[in-house]
Amino acid sequence: MCTIIFLLRIISQLNIVDSVDIGDYANGVAFCNKSVYATENGADRIYKIDLENMNVISYFTYQGGLDGLGSDGEYLWLGYYPSSIRKIDTLGNLIGSWTSPGAYSYGMAFDSVYLWHSDKNLQAIFKLDYNDPTRVIQSFYVTWTPRDLEWYNGHLWAISETDSIYELDPRNMSIVNSWATGRLSSAGIAIGEGYLLFSTTNRTGWVYKVEGIINIEETRKAKNVTFLNLYPNPFQGSISLLLNVPQNQEVTVKIYNLSGRLVRQIFKGKTNTATLGLTWNGRNDVGTPVAPGIYLVRIENENTGIFEKIVFLGK
Repeated sequence: MCTIIFLLRIISQLNIVDSVDIGDYANGVAFCNKSVYATENGADRIYKIDLENMNVISYFTYQGGLDGLGSDGEYLWLGYYPSSIRKIDTLGNLIGSWTSPGAYSYGMAFDSVYLWHSDKNLQAIFKLDYNDPTRVIQSFYVTWTPRDLEWYNGHLWAISETDSIYELDPRNMSIVNSWATGRLSSAGIAIGEGYLLFSTTNRTGWVYKVEGIINIEETRKAKNVTFLNLYPNPFQGSISLLLNVPQNQEVTVKIYNLSGRLVRQIFKGKTNTATLGLTWNGRNDVGTPVAPGIYLVRIENENTGIFEKIVFLGK
């Protein structure tokens, strides 16, 4: 399924409050395990950056075409030039490698169920199977050239070759909001801890910290959605879920398989307490037992969505 989207105008510039120079080609930025990582293609390095004071903490060497960077919360995902997607740990060890669906592999993002990937040459954004990124769920073709991607608050975010940032509706890639970065050769984008970060390439190589786009209080509310306990895990028969959720706010809890298909919605509503106790009996929405394997429990509220893996051993 393909959709063509047309460009809207830029509405405002960004409020840059801090920055760090990491080289010449800072093509991608991501938050992973509460830390900031940025690719630098000129030196074949991936840097770890302290968000508070925007200093480089450390780096590791990773050779090749380092373009966009994303994270699933545990691992880093690389858009690797010319046409591959790589999954690595935060020390640079390769976990997996796949051929990308396009011709110029660039941006990466993860929405806790699916991967999102951009291609510069095709001016395309792909929704991919997390477990098998060669499997395209949906394709979107846009009239601007996408670079890096990010997922936040139910929307896909993209930075373009025209030095613009777009907040996109992931259902059709229509532009919800847009900003001018004010910096030439803008390339990478990441969102976390109440800040938006973007980077520049083409012999500039800076990572910039932005206030005002992401509300810090909103981020604090999102942190109220956490997993307190999943027991037993792995499990047979049923698993107990103890969740921390915001009071008087709509929350849904869903089970997905590793292909991103919804297996069962086990809760939707508001609670008047900060904890929510649920169980899942290993059955889908029509009551049929599911196959043994790995599943994802996803909590969603108005600010965020987070997930944890659980292992079902069968009945």
